Amino acid sequence: MSAGALYCLIPGPQDKWTVREVGYATAVQNSERTTMNLGSITSSNPLLSNFSGPADLLRRQHITWKSVTQISHHIVHQIHAKQAASMAGGKRAGAKVKGNQVQEQERGGEAVAGASGGSTAQPWPALKKRSAILSRNELRQLDLFTVPNYLSIKECEAFIQCAVSLGFQHQGSRGPAYGEAFRDNGRVSVQSPALAEKLWEAGLSSVFNDIEIHGRRAVGLNPNLRFYRYTAGQRFGQHIDESVELGGRLATEYTLLIYLTGGEESSTEGKASREELLGGETVFYNRRRVVAEVPPVAGMALFHIHGQHCMLHEAKVVAKGVKYVMRSDVIFS
Repeated sequence: MSAGALYCLIPGPQDKWTVREVGYATAVQNSERTTMNLGSITSSNPLLSNFSGPADLLRRQHITWKSVTQISHHIVHQIHAKQAASMAGGKRAGAKVKGNQVQEQERGGEAVAGASGGSTAQPWPALKKRSAILSRNELRQLDLFTVPNYLSIKECEAFIQCAVSLGFQHQGSRGPAYGEAFRDNGRVSVQSPALAEKLWEAGLSSVFNDIEIHGRRAVGLNPNLRFYRYTAGQRFGQHIDESVELGGRLATEYTLLIYLTGGEESSTEGKASREELLGGETVFYNRRRVVAEVPPVAGMALFHIHGQHCMLHEAKVVAKGVKYVMRSDVIFS
């Protein structure tokens, strides 16, 4: 674990919890996830005294990200102590890491990261040099806008191949009856500050040159990159995206979606070999009225404000083909 970084506690199955690094720091070389049994430390932590276990904590919807983070810091100290004791005895305890394969659990579902965080060994695609400043197509002023032609078709295809090689894991939910947005898609997550910086410097930084929120400006992308795959019949129901406080006056303010498939037939670089994508539009609502309906177009980036002012939105069902999306967040400081 990195010194001075911020960690969060992620509830997992079988009374296991995952401590995940969420701090944004370019100096981070590896993101180590560690799981341990909650029961042994519940009695010693006042923040945990009212909870009988992970299931109870999950049922209490008023639990805040801040309090979860506070709990995490306590657990991190416990883990450090355990690891020090175990390593002294010639054993390394707590971490569930096998080679380069890391099991990561986040709020809202599980993901398998096929490459270690930080300076990942994953051979990410090289991004071509942008010859011009990217344009911003505002759909609802600065709350919602797209950036056409951010990635080329070849770059999109290369990212798809990388994500497929890591291995998608199905992510579902039980639906509105259980207080959850309906979700049915594949997902893979990687922790890569190097890739986040590469994407940001490939023109996205210029898109935010004139955007300021409460005196803060955009400084980069969340290094937690997520790839989504929707096949025919899959969708993501109406929901909002939360802002994440990363410590050190850093917080996410925008969701970034980069569509990797869709609209290929109009590309000047030629058609992709994939089946035509139909459906999968991202629809935004304001007081139950449609604000915008954005069809996926390969290479296009979509930004929308999230957190307190996030608009209700959904990913409509895919009727044909496969929809691939890359997701991150814009960090402000």
